[in-house]
Amino acid sequence: MFSLHFIKPGIFEKEDHKIFTTLLDMRQDADYEDFIDYEERDVAPLIGPAKQLISHIGKYIAPFLD
Repeated sequence: MFSLHFIKPGIFEKEDHKIFTTLLDMRQDADYEDFIDYEERDVAPLIGPAKQLISHIGKYIAPFLD
């Protein structure tokens, strides 16, 4: 639904969708799979893109918070 409502209309970029999907998949694996243990080398490259996604979301919702 994220893609349908936010990527296709151009609200967020395709890169935002990629990081969102990656993070969601990792979270679901950690929640529902046995013995998932992510190493720093697995998650460190995701920090920058995740911060960028958070920034994009913040800019999008800011007008709704006023």
